[in-house]
Amino acid sequence: MNRIGLCGNCNGRKGRKAWGQFLDEERAKLPSDRAYRARTCRPHQCSITPFVNSSIPCSRKGTSMQITLTIPKYDEPDGSFTIINGQCLFVVGRNGSGKSSLIHYLYRTNPSSSRWVPAHRQNALSSGMSSMTAASRAQYDQNDTSWSRRAEARWYLRTAPERPNAAMFDLLDRQNQRNNRIAHAVDSGDTASAEAYSKENRDPLDVMSDLLSRARLAFHLEPERGGFVAVRASGERYTVDRLSDGERNVFLLCCDVLTAPAGTMILVDEPERHLHPAISAPLLADLMRNRPDCAFVVATNDLSLTASFATSSVIVVRECRYQGDDLADRWDFDILESPGGIDEQTRIDILGARRNVVFIEGTHSSLDYALYRELFPETSIIPKGARRVVEASVRSIRTADQLHRIRCFGIIDSDGDSPSTAQADEGIIVLDAHSVESIYLDWEVVRRVAVRQAAVIDEDVDEMLQQARQAALSEAASKRDSLAQRVALRELEAEWKKVGPDRRQVDWTQPWTGSVSPQAALAKVQEPLDQALKDGELENIIRHYPIKYTAIPARIAEHLGFADTNRYFAAVLKLIREEDDARSNVMSILGSVPEELKP
Repeated sequence: MNRIGLCGNCNGRKGRKAWGQFLDEERAKLPSDRAYRARTCRPHQCSITPFVNSSIPCSRKGTSMQITLTIPKYDEPDGSFTIINGQCLFVVGRNGSGKSSLIHYLYRTNPSSSRWVPAHRQNALSSGMSSMTAASRAQYDQNDTSWSRRAEARWYLRTAPERPNAAMFDLLDRQNQRNNRIAHAVDSGDTASAEAYSKENRDPLDVMSDLLSRARLAFHLEPERGGFVAVRASGERYTVDRLSDGERNVFLLCCDVLTAPAGTMILVDEPERHLHPAISAPLLADLMRNRPDCAFVVATNDLSLTASFATSSVIVVRECRYQGDDLADRWDFDILESPGGIDEQTRIDILGARRNVVFIEGTHSSLDYALYRELFPETSIIPKGARRVVEASVRSIRTADQLHRIRCFGIIDSDGDSPSTAQADEGIIVLDAHSVESIYLDWEVVRRVAVRQAAVIDEDVDEMLQQARQAALSEAASKRDSLAQRVALRELEAEWKKVGPDRRQVDWTQPWTGSVSPQAALAKVQEPLDQALKDGELENIIRHYPIKYTAIPARIAEHLGFADTNRYFAAVLKLIREEDDARSNVMSILGSVPEELKP
């Protein structure tokens, strides 16, 4: 059939008027008004099949049809369940568990009421035109039904090269059937019926273009010479055989689904093939929305698909048993009422173990990043800048735990704050030190580095450490006010959040008379700092005060024989890399590290 509704074989021999007269003659022979259904153009044997709208089926709109399926189980009564048109049943399981065999079994036992889209489908096209005629399309159906029911069809399809051709033919055929009816109504002077039918039954190519647009594929389709061309927004045109693998997969999958007869059980094995995850779930949802008259059974390794359909049921396949070497005849499976019931072990079997990700403060060039890469070599370390961004990132990912395969944590400096139970529960590790510099300059770490350095430069290690300690204490004493003020400022900010007025309580005409006192906060911090300086407790000062704003790191590096702090920090990383005891010591400073992160 061509664009205006004439038979491709008859075109040029029958004009519109003659075609309309022929249909009138056929209608007169029937007891109903369905003359356009299941009829043959006798002079040239061109099949005319009924059009069933793929977008809003006029004959089944609002009708709920049920399909009962039975699956043989291991040493148990067979499992039976019902799937309703417009709903989707997902099949999940590890590789080799028998998902594809189950989909093939459902097709073999229901060939007349199902359409099978196998995982090993071919999506290559020899051209942008369908080379099939009505007769060859009918022959293909017979051959495909016969071959697809055989055992080897699970891994090898003899009709695979013709499948894309058949899909294109069906889409053209659906469009031409629609155009035939509209053209005949117009030729008969019944423009009201033509308009009503046109509104009720959208052009399949318009439906397809909507699906492509919603999948964010930047082209639409137009018919041309028995095939289709893709048209970009720029106006560039090319035949569909030149689409990318992913674009062709979307095109052919849409053809298979949109042209299926009403009441079909559509069996799709791995719809995510060649598709970006951002496309596969929305595309499947749109296809189901456009075919409420069909039921869907989808086998997938992408659990984000199941999470996108909260009301769908899920079959979790554990294992299958084969009859000989070819056909699977029994399965070990569970039926879940919702995707949320998929257990963690099944998720691990399908997708592998969760990948550890740790968000940290700073950037890729910061001391944090270098240190945590050494401590957690099998974990993805991702710098996020500010502390609040680290915390927000961890919480947001953990909230969507069912949508990904990430085990997420965060590490933040204490900055003088005590870790809370809530932070630990959320996967946020608060250092048992003021900042990451405190870890590099932990005195046990300094001692271990000094021992290694003394062996290289032939110096007395005890003398090196004594000089480094005295120089660091001297620097801390000279920066006493600065250290105390920085810590006091943090405490003031925290206190202000607790007792400060909100925007409804602020009186812009009067001075603030609240209880927050900068002098009291500073005095509270200065007292323990002065005591630490008096007692020579350098370890305490390094652990609890912001030493990165002082020359303490430089003084220690200098007296250990390093040219600068960067070389000292590099020596610390090398120490952690090569000595397990040193690594364990540093891990203890991190506080409570989850078992999942420990090497």
